[in-house]
Amino acid sequence: MMSALITGNKILVKVDPKVSLVIEQFIRLLLKSGLPPTDVDLMHTDGDNARKFVTMTPQIKLVQFTGSHKVASELSKITNGKIKIRETGINWKALGPGVLKEIDYIAW
Repeated sequence: MMSALITGNKILVKVDPKVSLVIEQFIRLLLKSGLPPTDVDLMHTDGDNARKFVTMTPQIKLVQFTGSHKVASELSKITNGKIKIRETGINWKALGPGVLKEIDYIAW
């Protein structure tokens, strides 16, 4: 998200509903810090409505997608390659003390 903003792109953010309040507050912080309101839109909706919007909006040329490969492939197929899907992101996990014996390396 930040790299897209820094390089001058307008972004549309749709996150999992479980974290939409967190990202909304983060965007409010960015706006208070000087981000022009015209540079970001936040979409509060489910995946089906977001998919419909993305596939039917001609101004959207690239989707930076963090999620399942299945959904990314579906978006790419639905748009016949019109939208370039860039799968990104790392799903960070909180590990309990019991797993430390099973993992060779952990970055702190």
